[in-house]
Amino acid sequence: MKAGSGSDDKLRRLDEAETIRADAETLPAEWHFMLGGDFNIPVVGTNCVRRIGRLANE
Repeated sequence: MKAGSGSDDKLRRLDEAETIRADAETLPAEWHFMLGGDFNIPVVGTNCVRRIGRLANE
């Protein structure tokens, strides 16, 4: 994901998280997925982390 602490960087990471979540939501309901990598996320509670972790039915 996009590195940096500027507002544009945060918005880009959120957009990238939305793409990952949208792809995950196309999986069959009984499937699980694992996501790994260097996400360049400085704080765990950021919007992009919450978006990736949100359950499909929320």
